[in-house]
Amino acid sequence: MKTIKFRFVNKQKDNDKITFIYSSINDLEMEDSWQGKVNYERLGINLFTGLQDKNGKDIYEGDIVKQTAKAYYDENHIDKTYIGEVVILASKGTCLKRSKCKDNLTGSTYNVDYYVKVAQYRSEVIGNIHETETYYNESTT
Repeated sequence: MKTIKFRFVNKQKDNDKITFIYSSINDLEMEDSWQGKVNYERLGINLFTGLQDKNGKDIYEGDIVKQTAKAYYDENHIDKTYIGEVVILASKGTCLKRSKCKDNLTGSTYNVDYYVKVAQYRSEVIGNIHETETYYNESTT
């Protein structure tokens, strides 16, 4: 049976520093018991997707993932890089939303209006929505 894990995202009130606490479902009662005793503001709770990126790092909701897509069809081939926020959808599983895509063959960059399925072996966690505010402006290379 898989362990259900969470990432608690907190901002310290005295210095606005973002901190993360990683817990399993068994630790939730303990986590909530000391919530009011610490000088922080809870920004969110991110669910573990059950996936790891190509470097073995756990992928959580709210992570920013860079993923490549390469395929060859006869004389046509695809070489794209996507960057987007990880979400878990009941109908689609773990996907990237609000992705930006760079076509590495043409050099064009565009916004994607569909969900991109996350593939572990082609993806890399490069940040999260709480700390990486400008990931849409970053290069997709």
